[in-house]
Amino acid sequence: MKILSKLLLIAIAIHGLFLANFLLFHNFFQQDEWHGFGIMLSLKNEYVTLYRSPMELLLGDRFGARGITYTMFNFFKLNPIPYGLLAFGYHAINTFLVYKLSQKLTKQTALSLLAALFFLINEVGNEAYTWFGTMNGSAISVSFLLASLIFYLQYAQGDKKYRHLVFSLMTLWISFLFKEIASFVFLLYPIIFYIYNPNVLKNIKFFLKIHIPFAVFAIVIISYLIKSVLFIPGDRANYVATDHSFIQTLIIRIIQYPFEGFTQTILPNEITFKISGLLTQVLSPSLIPQTTDFDIAAQTTNAEIAIAIFSLIFFAIIFFAILKLRKNNDLPMMQTLIISTLMGILSFLPYIIINRSFSYFDSRYYYTSTVALSIVLAVLLYSTIGIKTYARKILLGVLIFGYIFMHESVLFSDIQLLSERASERQFFLTEVKQTIPTLKNKTVFYLTGDSGGYYGLEELKAPFQSGPGHVLMVHYTLEHQLSPDFFREDPWTKALDVGFLYDILGQGYREVGNQGFGYYYNKVDLQKDLDRKLFSENDIIALYYNSEDKKLKKIQYEK
Repeated sequence: MKILSKLLLIAIAIHGLFLANFLLFHNFFQQDEWHGFGIMLSLKNEYVTLYRSPMELLLGDRFGARGITYTMFNFFKLNPIPYGLLAFGYHAINTFLVYKLSQKLTKQTALSLLAALFFLINEVGNEAYTWFGTMNGSAISVSFLLASLIFYLQYAQGDKKYRHLVFSLMTLWISFLFKEIASFVFLLYPIIFYIYNPNVLKNIKFFLKIHIPFAVFAIVIISYLIKSVLFIPGDRANYVATDHSFIQTLIIRIIQYPFEGFTQTILPNEITFKISGLLTQVLSPSLIPQTTDFDIAAQTTNAEIAIAIFSLIFFAIIFFAILKLRKNNDLPMMQTLIISTLMGILSFLPYIIINRSFSYFDSRYYYTSTVALSIVLAVLLYSTIGIKTYARKILLGVLIFGYIFMHESVLFSDIQLLSERASERQFFLTEVKQTIPTLKNKTVFYLTGDSGGYYGLEELKAPFQSGPGHVLMVHYTLEHQLSPDFFREDPWTKALDVGFLYDILGQGYREVGNQGFGYYYNKVDLQKDLDRKLFSENDIIALYYNSEDKKLKKIQYEK
């Protein structure tokens, strides 16, 4: 036991250093961060509240996440190292909280360290902390969710001190100030209490007394979330349409998303898609591998089939493990397995209003499920296989090593790609500073290059996931060469959706006061605005970006 605990601590430390190195020195801003930077430059302090009422802010509205982001941006601007330090801190704290939660459930140190290790290295939900644009919402919301769970378990397991419920409710409320991840616990908590106190139904008044504060908070917070997410003007591309099929869609997703999502947390989607690719060759032999039709089939219908098969097998394993633990009268492990499984399943309920890309959510939506899965896998490996014989010890070691290697290798591949992109973006901005240190009264960038197109977009010649023109605006505004009013929109809420030049293929020209700024990649569109005399040919700065040697140079603009 002591040797296993030491080995697990060493593994956690090594992986922690690996993550710290990447997040501190090899990461940069990816997409939504640039959008937020523009709004912060424009709205200043109002960015934190977004003109919401005090009541709306207290009910959530991600007020806490915006506050941290705004503070960091004001202090550190585009220096990614402090953001990386915070990102590493978030994931390290959550790893520790997973250890404490598992210890609270199982009362076993080695098993809890194993669960913490599984959580630390899991690739599936890594976007919650590796992406600076979402970490202040996703990662810290999970931190307070875990704290709330730990306090609630303290009460439910027998330490019937009311302050534990108060602390649980307080930390749950704080979690909502960062993101709505914790919505599912309003269903989970009463179930947890019943699992540890099966005779409570004989005293309904006591049960209600405990959970009425949670129920009232649930009604208030969920009512606000429904109003703020579903009943808003305009279309939201990522959310389910509120049309005649709205209810039917939600009912289907209430079953589908938890059933598939929990299983998807086991394997990195890269591996799932490889398996579904093999399945596609069997089910659709007429489709040619590495073609668009083949990839669509592999990542949609056949991926769904593969995931459904995995889910049936996975939940069958959990079911039979629960039966075995019950037969062996191992009540703590059985309770842990049931609670963590329910947590993993219910954690997807807040996302039923979100449309998935292909058969997967975005990575950050799996972060909470990773907590539950890590505990489930630790219990399954440690309790159902056991370590009574050397053969079982070897099998246990092989399974643990295989799981870690699978996630580590894919996570390393992901991080290596992010590092390469981060390095190129930083170098591009350095080249811009050196090539165009000062803007003119009217400046119109025309960018072309040798790249076949970043992110599959032929027109995109700069290494950014958002509009390069918007990125340049942020840069020159921070250099006090461009008015922050370029980011303002009428009405101001329009800036929350897109904003001038933020779209990845955004181009155009705008004037604010006596300044003009524009960005184009299409010569035809540029020439049209030039012919309209919005600006002169002398205002155009033509740039050529060589994606091979990562060099940016000025060229002569030719009609």
